[in-house]
Amino acid sequence: MQCSNKKQNNLKNVKSFAFYDYTKNGMSIFNSLGHFIPRIYTNKPRTNGLGYKGMFHQPDFRKDSDMVSGLEAIRHMHIRVFDESRLAAADIYRKRELSNPAIIVDTNHANSGKLFYEQPRIAKEIMNSRNHSDSLKGVIKGLMFESYLLEGAHEFGKSITDPCLGWDASERLVYDLADMIQ
Repeated sequence: MQCSNKKQNNLKNVKSFAFYDYTKNGMSIFNSLGHFIPRIYTNKPRTNGLGYKGMFHQPDFRKDSDMVSGLEAIRHMHIRVFDESRLAAADIYRKRELSNPAIIVDTNHANSGKLFYEQPRIAKEIMNSRNHSDSLKGVIKGLMFESYLLEGAHEFGKSITDPCLGWDASERLVYDLADMIQ
């Protein structure tokens, strides 16, 4: 796919996105615990209505939709973040023939009543329940929580969509959860 020089320069400078800083922070947890898998979320599943629809539809949230530029930006960002972090892309995990059931619990959204700051409490309650139930221990394989560099939403360094835990609270939560694993 060909892009203009301006677009190529913008794609080369994609490292300035706060998301790279977040992934770099996540690598310190991955390196110390060995079981932290960040999910790079680049698009909202719903594309109707008002508001930012994600990088695929709108690579620059201040401009109109441009899906070709969005696709180029996402592809470049994914390649760059996996190159720099040495994390495997999700496609590698999907190709494995896994036969055991797994549940990954979303600690935000409806489970937190959309109160992002409730995620640590919910995550710890889930881990406690998992630790006291052989049937839950067998299927709950992970927890998902919304976090970013800074707490909140809609400003530089913060999530552009839903409010999130900041990095300090996220890091503390991951280590607390790791201590709870039995």
